[in-house]
Amino acid sequence: MSRALAALLSVGLTLLLLLLGTAGWLLLTTPGARWLAEWAVELEPNLALTVESGTIVGGLEISGLRWHNDSAAVTASRATLEWTPGCLLSAALCLDRIALSGLRLEVRQPEDAAAEPPAQPVDKIRLPLAIRLQLLQLTDAQLLLPGTELTIGRLQASGGFANSTLSLQWLRAEGLDVVVTPAGPEPDRAAAGGPLALPAVELPLDLVLQNLLLENANVVVDEQRLAVRQLALSAALRGSRLDLER
Repeated sequence: MSRALAALLSVGLTLLLLLLGTAGWLLLTTPGARWLAEWAVELEPNLALTVESGTIVGGLEISGLRWHNDSAAVTASRATLEWTPGCLLSAALCLDRIALSGLRLEVRQPEDAAAEPPAQPVDKIRLPLAIRLQLLQLTDAQLLLPGTELTIGRLQASGGFANSTLSLQWLRAEGLDVVVTPAGPEPDRAAAGGPLALPAVELPLDLVLQNLLLENANVVVDEQRLAVRQLALSAALRGSRLDLER
């Protein structure tokens, strides 16, 4: 009886050591991170990425990031992710640093959009964990929406997401260019010198921006251009209501 118990304990201890060793290899080594990345690509055929260096726990350097579906596509030439795993114990995802270079986000208009019924109110995004972002860095980013093209030379921000609200403590952006091509009939040329008419925007979240500094920006709506050398303000977008404060 004692020999059988000793053998059972030995097998259990061996399995435990194998499990711990495998977990350590996956989470604490670069080959383990690469294996997990390849597994994720196999599960999601629309995803592509290459782990250049780092570990799941200590942070990753990624290149060739690509993901797409019928309505959206995301690419980035290089990406860096650093986070604090211990925050998960407090029901939060703590991102110490996210850096993206050559980011391109494209949202496509469905081909049968004209045949679709009127859009329903957008449901708010709700996540099981609060997200805390210490530093976001974007370099040479581009956002393409139907009728709108936005490019950013450099952007840095810090904030978090909770209760369907994205809160940014501060944001610095330089080299912002926005080109809006309104859909529908041609605008009245006689009113071309009037205020810019921006398209309505409905987001699946509320946005609170406490401290924005924008430098060297250009906004073009149809043939109307607005050049901004420097702009500092705070803003809040809740539903369709936008509040601005200098």
